[in-house]
Amino acid sequence: MTLIEKLRRQIEILEKNEQRLSPGPLSRPTPVHQDGWAAPSKSASGPSQDSLISRLERLREFQQRKICEPNGFEFREETEPDLGGEIRKTAAGSFLYFSNQSECRSEERDDRFSSSGELVLSLVRLLIGSEIECEPFQVAFLDTEATGLSGGAGTYAFLVGVGGWHASGFCVEQFFMRDFHEETALLLALQERLTEVRLLVTFNGKSFDLPLLDSRYVISRLDRPLAQVTHLDLLHPARRLWKLRLGDCSLINLEKRLLGLWRENDVPGNLIPHLYFNYTRTGVGTGLRAILEHNRQDIQSLADLTLLVGRILLDDDAKEDLEPEELLSAAKYLQALGQPSLSLEFNQTALQRTLPQGLRIEAMQRSARLFKTQKIYSQAVALWEGMISDSQEFQDEACENLAIYFEHRARDLAKALDVTEYAIDRMKCEEHHSEPFASLDLSRWLHRRDRLRRKSRNKSFVWPGMIGVGRA
Repeated sequence: MTLIEKLRRQIEILEKNEQRLSPGPLSRPTPVHQDGWAAPSKSASGPSQDSLISRLERLREFQQRKICEPNGFEFREETEPDLGGEIRKTAAGSFLYFSNQSECRSEERDDRFSSSGELVLSLVRLLIGSEIECEPFQVAFLDTEATGLSGGAGTYAFLVGVGGWHASGFCVEQFFMRDFHEETALLLALQERLTEVRLLVTFNGKSFDLPLLDSRYVISRLDRPLAQVTHLDLLHPARRLWKLRLGDCSLINLEKRLLGLWRENDVPGNLIPHLYFNYTRTGVGTGLRAILEHNRQDIQSLADLTLLVGRILLDDDAKEDLEPEELLSAAKYLQALGQPSLSLEFNQTALQRTLPQGLRIEAMQRSARLFKTQKIYSQAVALWEGMISDSQEFQDEACENLAIYFEHRARDLAKALDVTEYAIDRMKCEEHHSEPFASLDLSRWLHRRDRLRRKSRNKSFVWPGMIGVGRA
């Protein structure tokens, strides 16, 4: 197909579009002589180059006119002032940029900027277990709105929001592409914004946002700006802290239950791709304001939740305001992070609250293990005994630890034998129930009892480390 034929085909398509949008045809009226006869037309063998040039000029006029019509096929310029923002240009084209600043009073700006950023950095050092060289202004919070929820090469990130603390307050910047051809411009501007970022915080970004952006940069043949950035996915600490108490750890539920924020007229996430596709097809910006506000609120809530997690895990005074389930979850999380002292503090605080029996036994068990690790046996023994007396179920671990302590630490064979006899009796009782305790090894306890009885009968038994000293 020659160039002339391609142009003619494009003109036919645009003429059909014009017929649906305007009452008159795109071609000019047929000239008429004064006598009323139509002027002769040009040969139908094919349009000349001059006629094609003139028709292309009229097409350009038509394109400008179509932009201002209410039902155009492209985005309308009048929708952009309604959304706010500004059109920014890059080497690859233009995109729409928004900036939202949450102002602070002048006397609070420097303190809040420094304290918030330092708290996030301290939290990241705790979670990743190593130092990170980063300034507060190099911390960024990122969230994307995409054309699909499943990812893949056909999914575009049409809106990317980046939040961060500055000296004047918390600022959310949003990069929005009005059509798919503006993606490269958006990615270039985002690349420039993320150049100075050293720590990135997302919510489920490990599974969705970062792989999506990486794929878009690879497809566009651009350098990935997040390849060497330290990443904190707040979804995982949030589940560790609030799964027990709240169950649902979605961002919207967390901001309702923990931050006290209720979104009004919020757009559901599953409708966002449909609203954007409608915008690219018709140019009608219905729902775009709601999408922008949804993205902005996600980033603001993400920053507030990050600070809340930091205060819970790092601020000593924050424990008093926590629910018992949160204290237990934090203790378990800190133990997994290799912070036994902090974990013990949260456990002991939880034991001072009113707890369901199952959670109370779990907290006592964890504290006893930590006291045993630190060789504070008096505290561990009190907890083991409390587990046995408070629980209606057989506490195999507590009984075993008590028997070991009395035999080898306190060297009180009588008490060790009493604990062993109690354990054997409880296990025999459990065997009569409909569901036998297959995991409990009765023979292990019987062997322990035989050994203790032999030691007790042997009047000349000598304890290790006590050579020459008899034990009655």
